[in-house]
Amino acid sequence: MRRTRRTQQRRQAAGAEELRPLSGTIWQVIDIEPTPNQAYKSIISNFRPDGIVVTTKTNMDGRSNQNLSSTGLWAQRSSSTNPDMFENTKFKIEGDKLFIDYGNGSATLQRIS
Repeated sequence: MRRTRRTQQRRQAAGAEELRPLSGTIWQVIDIEPTPNQAYKSIISNFRPDGIVVTTKTNMDGRSNQNLSSTGLWAQRSSSTNPDMFENTKFKIEGDKLFIDYGNGSATLQRIS
């Protein structure tokens, strides 16, 4: 319980500068390495301005589920001096593509909005 409270406090303390450049953007996964065991019709991540990432996975049969993450890609900022470095994760944006390196895997996303 204590860990969750600390995470929430850190997220609430994060300013707009720390949440850029992903704040308020929506991305669709177009490639994941290694390939997941389950195939999805789509995976969409919404990087909300409050620091929460909402990921919606739609199965091949059309069923979907959402995951809210407060400790996701950008809520775990490890260096405020390097905006492209996150705890265990690096990312870069090139045009309308987001490239994420998790260390043991990677993902490429296409910007939707």
